[in-house]
Amino acid sequence: MAKLNILKLKNARSQGETFKKEHPDLVRFGDEICENAITSGTQFTLKAETPDGSIFETSFELTKFDVDTIKGLIK
Repeated sequence: MAKLNILKLKNARSQGETFKKEHPDLVRFGDEICENAITSGTQFTLKAETPDGSIFETSFELTKFDVDTIKGLIK
């Protein structure tokens, strides 16, 4: 079993707080998704565009397994 590294845990908490401050709209969006859209059949489309113009896209639909897994992680 891996040891819990308290310093890494503190650093992760600090980084999480910085992320929240730098991306409040994304955090609010994530909260809305967790509260309202984690159900079987919800469809997601994700797109990322790099500064050089490369585009990455995917779409997927949540299954019951996905929903159970996500809800188990966010409790």
